[in-house]
Amino acid sequence: MRPATLIARAFAIAIACAQPANAEYAVTGKFEGNFCTSYLIFSQCALRAIDATVDSKGALFTLTTDFHSVDEFNNDLCWVKVRNSWFNWLISDIPVFYGFNNGDRSDIKSYTKLGTPDYIVFRCSKK
Repeated sequence: MRPATLIARAFAIAIACAQPANAEYAVTGKFEGNFCTSYLIFSQCALRAIDATVDSKGALFTLTTDFHSVDEFNNDLCWVKVRNSWFNWLISDIPVFYGFNNGDRSDIKSYTKLGTPDYIVFRCSKK
């Protein structure tokens, strides 16, 4: 298994698994991701609601309610970087996120595949 694959899987599991015992930031709002589509000379970006991710075996996970650390905390908002622009070319299988449509929340068919955002933002409080 490639090292980049291991890093990507570890990141997806870290996002999906709660760490309440030593968490520093509690999620108090919904998750949104900044998804960008790049064209030849410009990019178009939009915030979209995120509800889940999958592990390496395709099992669906909702996102954690606590984070040990975040990349930025300001005005009750937390940012977690998912992509690092200079590093994107190296990791081909970074976490993919999904938005819930309707139906059974445990069935992946009830979700829309959104892709991988540059960052995730959510309302949070520092513990």
